[in-house]
Parts: sequence; structure tokens; C-alpha cells
Amino acid sequence: MIQHTDHLSVWELAHRWHEVDPNLTNPESLPLNIQDTIRFLCKACIRCEISVSNETGIVQKNPNNVVDFELYLDMNLDEDYESLSVEEQEKLEINYEGYIHSYGLRHRKLVEEFDKTYLTRKYDRTVLEKVHIDRLILLKFCSINGVTPPNFWFSQKELEQFQEGGIDEVTKGSRTQSDIDSFWSSLNHKQQARIMTREVAKILWKDDPMLSIVALEKHADIQKYGMSAPYGGKHTIRNWIKDLKPSKS
Repeated sequence: MIQHTDHLSVWELAHRWHEVDPNLTNPESLPLNIQDTIRFLCKACIRCEISVSNETGIVQKNPNNVVDFELYLDMNLDEDYESLSVEEQEKLEINYEGYIHSYGLRHRKLVEEFDKTYLTRKYDRTVLEKVHIDRLILLKFCSINGVTPPNFWFSQKELEQFQEGGIDEVTKGSRTQSDIDSFWSSLNHKQQARIMTREVAKILWKDDPMLSIVALEKHADIQKYGMSAPYGGKHTIRNWIKDLKPSKS
């Protein structure tokens, strides 16, 4: 069943949306409703309103999801930003600009020909088959933009749930291990360590709310299971966990 397919190309998606076989049309004389849907999807991908996937279904980093400068510093700086020299601050800012440029590079590369598709109405099947869209990402896009999801890709129950409670009701408990693995592998080691350190800190503070931040920074479980051993700089671990410390009653 097509409902068990996690991702489809823009070409196939636009055709199936209108119950048309994607193998039986001529790119030079597509039905108008399919043209409109292709242009609609291309525009959304160009604007990064839809995170695109490659042909194997791997979702690419969306340029709109870059972290802000403050969080970037938190993940990449061991010292206090204000204690740095002007030259060091400028270097960090330049590095941040480079991070912004490179973060969504694969997304932008995949959709770079979509501008031509949208503006000139030239529908190159090869181009449109290279870019895929994840099923649940499309559902989220439909929810945000008030678009009825395509019937062919969602069961009647899912569509009813969507009408009643939006995407949260449909996707409740539906994220697969592959979704989690894909997200995790998209992070660098320091980002992974930050997430794990925070999770371990929550557990340790739940067991002993009186533990100090200093004690937690040096805790063996933080070092081992939090993956934070390489990041023992003056402020790194402290900055990762300080907002989690239980307040005194």
C-alpha cells in the first residue's frame, strides 16, 4: 500500500495527488492541476516551508532550522563570550556566518532548479524525481497552510484525525526509529553530547535535588553517559545544564 511509503518524489506526489499515473504523462503537456501542484510544491521547497529528502529518503537539513547565535555559542564555546577579545569575537561571528551558509547547503542544492520550474513552467521529470518529500513532513505542511492532505497517502482514519485534531493527533506515537536515527545522525558530536548531558542531569537532579552544578559537572555519569568528557572547559557543561537545576523550596 502506498500509505506505507515514507517518501515520494515531487513528480510522483503531484500526479498521485490527482489520481494520475506518473508514468503515463508527457512533461511537455501535463494536465493543468498537476502543473499547479508541482509549482505549489516547488515554491514551498524553495522557501524552505517543506524540508526535502534525497532519493533514498534522507531528510536534508532545512536552512530555516539554523540555531541562533546564542545557542551556537553555547554549543561551540568553552569560555564566556564577553571575555573574548574583539578579534576572537569577530572570528566567531564569521564562523557563525559560515555555519549558516553550510547548514542547509544540501537542501538548497537539491532544489536549485525549482526556481526555473516555478517561473518558466518547464517540468523536467528528472529534476522533479530527484527531490523527495517525507509523508509526515507533507502532513505538517498541510496542517500549517490549511491544505487538505492527499487521500491516496493517508488512511480515512488519519484524515478524520487530521480534521479533528490536526497533525499532532495523526502523528501521535508514529515516529519510527529510523526518524530518530536520522535526526541523531544529523547532529555533530558536541550537539549530541549537549542533549545527552542534559538528559543525564535531569535524572541525577531528580534523584538528588541538592547536588550542586559543580558536582554534576564532575559526576562520572555525566562524563560517561552524557558524552561530555571531551568538553570539560570552564563553562561548557555548566552552560548546558544550569537552567535545569531545581530551585530551592
